Amino acid sequence: MKHIAKGGEPASLTAWKLKQTAAGIEPAWGDFQNPEKADGRLHLLGEQGAICCYCMGSISAGSMHIEHLEPRSIYPQIALDWPNLLGCCAPKNEKGSKLATQSHCGEYRGTSPLPVHPLQPTCETRFGYEFAGHIRPEPAGDGDASATITNLNLNSETLRNNREKLIQDAYADLEKLPEAVWLTTYIDEMNGVFPQFSAMFKWFFANHWQKEMQALAAAENVP
Repeated sequence: MKHIAKGGEPASLTAWKLKQTAAGIEPAWGDFQNPEKADGRLHLLGEQGAICCYCMGSISAGSMHIEHLEPRSIYPQIALDWPNLLGCCAPKNEKGSKLATQSHCGEYRGTSPLPVHPLQPTCETRFGYEFAGHIRPEPAGDGDASATITNLNLNSETLRNNREKLIQDAYADLEKLPEAVWLTTYIDEMNGVFPQFSAMFKWFFANHWQKEMQALAAAENVP
């Protein structure tokens, strides 16, 4: 999970709300349609650097849904409040139908509470990772982080496999890439887009790989 700093709502959403109100219609989520909804997706992608608000997988306007941090079925009064809207992945199997065993993030969550969420500035510090692709609470006894992992199914088979493969690639690239290039490839924002799982690689770099990379660079400079 990566911290998301919310900005102001899109001008198109503001204008649509005002138009609905002027027509004597209470703005409601069910009436919020394209082109304003499509514009909202693009703004969410920009705010989040084109990664899922929960798992940090890459998303696009065509491979995401608009997630309500506070579920709209419970809190309909804030269903159109921009601070409550996030861009979330929409996992599907190859035939396009939902696959429960691999479901995760908003699709899996339903209305379950999220004690740790991406609008909290310290959310990234609440999780650690394992080389086999698992995400875990950090420290181990953090019950809120554990509940969040469970409620979003962040250790689904699909996510674990994806993370494990990229961890292996990133580790192999420690010896191949200069540090600046490695950081751009796996952690740093570039042209408004973050690499997928960027906060995970930030954790691995800080806790395991930075010293190793520095040692490799020093060894190369030995005459």
